[in-house]
Amino acid sequence: LVDKILLGRSLLLNCLLAAHLVAVGLRFKLLEKAERVLLDEGRIPVLKPAHELDRNYAVYREKFAGYNDKDRPVLVLGDSHAAQLDWGAMVGEGRVAARGIPGDTSSGLLARLPDYASAKPETVIVWIGANDVMAGIPPQQIAANIGQTILALKAQEIPRVVVLGVMPFARWIEDGELFNAQVSTINAALKSACSAHGATFLDPGEVLRDEQGLLCKTKTSDGIHLNVRGYQAILEMLGI
Repeated sequence: LVDKILLGRSLLLNCLLAAHLVAVGLRFKLLEKAERVLLDEGRIPVLKPAHELDRNYAVYREKFAGYNDKDRPVLVLGDSHAAQLDWGAMVGEGRVAARGIPGDTSSGLLARLPDYASAKPETVIVWIGANDVMAGIPPQQIAANIGQTILALKAQEIPRVVVLGVMPFARWIEDGELFNAQVSTINAALKSACSAHGATFLDPGEVLRDEQGLLCKTKTSDGIHLNVRGYQAILEMLGI
């Protein structure tokens, strides 16, 4: 009798759980969303790289495809650090084609390099890697992706390729000390890769670090991104 009672309770709980899942699915239209993601958009988790599953990445990439970058002497490729800087206001209108995608990673940037094959700028600035660090991508893989980016750009006969290293993180960022240790490893590898492949390496930490080697609080807006002072320091380092 006890076993039957327990079995009955178990069945009742399972039915209630199933009903709850169905209700949640209907409330948030999960089946419709899954159909759109899997069938219409082809964004199949696990089978595709993370950047291809990011709708934000796809939207920006499609938007950039409609721009004419042929008359811009400087092309900036990167993540939100490149995207948030108002290049027109701080550098001058018409000089820089800023193609930063918030949340982008070194693998995402490498995948979209062919989009800019016809641009033919005088200088390409590569500013990527912070999101990789926060996502737990191994430093060796991050450096390898950026190294392949350098090689691909040099193969396009870009006269000058500049790699901005990964920036330090502020003291109050969770896991900031761990991130900064990885940043040092990545930047050392990038400096070596730039030297080997004829690119210019610039360590943003040289103008952004405080006495403890962390992102200076007077040059950041949130401990990760830069404020106007931080961007001014970067532009002075770039010399543009």
